[in-house]
Amino acid sequence: MQRPAEMTWSTPKCVGEPPSKRSGHCMVAVNDNIYLFGGNDFRRPPGPNNDLYKLDMSSSEFFWSKIETTASGRFPEPRSHHTLSVYNNTKILLFGGFRSSSIRYNDVWILDTANDDWSQPHAGVTETKADGEVVYKRTWPDVPAPRGSHSATVVGTQVYIFGGYGGSGFARRDFNDVSVLDLDTWEWRTLDCTGEVPEARSGHQGVAVLDKIYILGGWNSMEQFNNLYVLDTATSVWSKPVQQNDFGPPRWNFAAASAFAESASFRCRHFQGLELRSHHC
Repeated sequence: MQRPAEMTWSTPKCVGEPPSKRSGHCMVAVNDNIYLFGGNDFRRPPGPNNDLYKLDMSSSEFFWSKIETTASGRFPEPRSHHTLSVYNNTKILLFGGFRSSSIRYNDVWILDTANDDWSQPHAGVTETKADGEVVYKRTWPDVPAPRGSHSATVVGTQVYIFGGYGGSGFARRDFNDVSVLDLDTWEWRTLDCTGEVPEARSGHQGVAVLDKIYILGGWNSMEQFNNLYVLDTATSVWSKPVQQNDFGPPRWNFAAASAFAESASFRCRHFQGLELRSHHC
C-alpha cells in the first residue's frame, strides 16, 4: 500500500501591489508567474471588477504587480465566476462569467503573456452595450449559452466547457452540456455524449489527465455533489467510476488540480470550497 504524500503549507513573502480581497476570481500559472483576473471585491456595494494582476515567483520574494494598460487598449468586462485556461504554454483563454444576476457572458478573450495584451479571436469579436451586456458583432456558430461557475479544461488543442449555470435574463438554468472550442480554427462544436452523463451542476472542478477529463463535486438548484465523473474525449463517453475512498462531504466552489505521482500515475487533489459541514485539512 502506497504511503500518503507528506505535504506542508508555507507562506511566501509577497511584496509589490497585491490585489484587494475578493471572491469569484480566477488564477492560473504560466511558468514563474501567476495571473489573477476579475472577481467580486469588497467595495460598497460589492461587485465584479476586471483587474489583472501578475505574481512573479522567480525569486524567493514574490512580487505582485497590477497590469493597468495593454497595447490593444481592450480589456474584458468586469466579471466573476469565469474561467481561465492556459494553452500554448504562454497564452490564457478567458470564457464566460457573471456581470450581475441578469448579465451573463459567453465571450472569449486571449491574454498573450509575452506582452500581457488582451485580444479576441476574429470569429468572436464582441461589443459592449451601455448596461454592460456583451454581444457578438457577427454570428459565432455553436457558441455555448452565457454561463458562469462552469469548468474549462484544455486537452491538446481543444478546450472543453462543461456545466455551469446561466442563460438569459434573471432565470437560472443549470447545465450539463459539453461544448468544445478548437484553439487552431476557433470553431465551436457541441459534443454529443453518451454513457453515464453527470447531473447538471456548477461550482465543480474539471481536471485533465491525458485525454480524459475528471469532473469533481459541484451543486445545482436541487442538490449538492461529492461524486466523480470521467469524460473520455477520444470517444465522448461519460463514466462514473467506483471511488476507492471518500471524496468527503459534498462541496462546490473549491480548487482542484491533477499532478503526476511517483508511481507513474496521476492524482487529483482538491482544496476546501463550500460544503454541507466543516472539516479540517
